[in-house]
Amino acid sequence: MNIVQILLIIILTIGYYLFFQYENKKIRVRLFLLMAYGTILIFIISPESADKVAHMLHVTSGIDMVIYLSIAGVWLLAVMNFVHNKHLERAVTKMVRKNALDILCYKLRQMDKIDDFK
Repeated sequence: MNIVQILLIIILTIGYYLFFQYENKKIRVRLFLLMAYGTILIFIISPESADKVAHMLHVTSGIDMVIYLSIAGVWLLAVMNFVHNKHLERAVTKMVRKNALDILCYKLRQMDKIDDFK
């Protein structure tokens, strides 16, 4: 095992630890990331296995397969981030609208313009 493999394993392990330290994710996401972590770890320790998998998928080399999968993974993360931000935007908009209506009703009640419905 050379120094690059050792450094990649250390960086991957630290990233894995930090992700699960600060994120509360569902079990499916954790299982998927654990499997991805294991696969990456195997490819780092034994690059020949990446070549074998790449040839089974009709890709010329293991590094090409890793790059293709990385591009797909980054795109997937970007899409998931976009969807998550849209949900957050809708939730914030809903809260702001409700807050504005509550403030308006409070001020109208103070001026005796509306009555409480009880």
